[in-house]
Amino acid sequence: MRARKIIKRGIFFLLVLSIIVVSAVFTAATIYKDQLIENFIAEMNSHLNTPVDVGEMDVSAFAHFPQVSLLLHDVKVRASHDPDQYFLVAERIDFSINPFSLITGNISFENISIQQASCTLLTLPDGTINYQIFHAQDSSANEKTSVISISQIQLTDVDFTYNNLQREVLVHTMAEKLRAAVEINGPVFNIWGDGRVQIDSITSRQTTLIHNLGASLTSEIIYNNDTRHLTILPSIIQPEKIPVFIEGTYQLGDNQEVRITAHTTELEATG
Repeated sequence: MRARKIIKRGIFFLLVLSIIVVSAVFTAATIYKDQLIENFIAEMNSHLNTPVDVGEMDVSAFAHFPQVSLLLHDVKVRASHDPDQYFLVAERIDFSINPFSLITGNISFENISIQQASCTLLTLPDGTINYQIFHAQDSSANEKTSVISISQIQLTDVDFTYNNLQREVLVHTMAEKLRAAVEINGPVFNIWGDGRVQIDSITSRQTTLIHNLGASLTSEIIYNNDTRHLTILPSIIQPEKIPVFIEGTYQLGDNQEVRITAHTTELEATG
């Protein structure tokens, strides 16, 4: 009899807790909707150097329950070199946040989901790039730099194109289902990625190096937005059963320099 009462009380408290959580999520999504949208726009303006077009913006309590989500539809991030071209076009981008952080006023986006999108990284013959989309960090400022950390980024069917007209390199790849995380510390971006990618083609000086290759990817890169220097830390691309280990550096901009090493247990190549 005593055990039955304990079970009943446990079920009762579980139901009460569930009601509290659902109520908190729904209340936060309803009451703090305008505040969330205003905070998001302010964050975008403080970090991005280029305009962003959004077809529709809404707040949902159940898209990524129990988190509150800011849903953006028909998103277009304009390129830095030409306002008539786009760096990123996405059918939908979701930003999720803990509902209790809305109530406390300490708003920070924890998860991002990007679906059905295309991203183009372009380098013109004179070295101009289209992805200088973030504000440069003011090195003369004495204020302490805040660190932004997003632990969960989900990419679903995101097409990437890298077109370097200066070095005649063209890469087409698709992130079918990729999990990522990013930490932004001033001008430095630390990015981790893990998931499935489809490499449609890699072409150098009109010579096709890779065509139609599916692979698993585990990678970590560091990008400095001020110096435009990209570092690829030891990473793995695994097509079928043969893992390929890659690492190196890439200096973007006018004085481009590429140092990439790739090897398997059977071969090693540097380019």
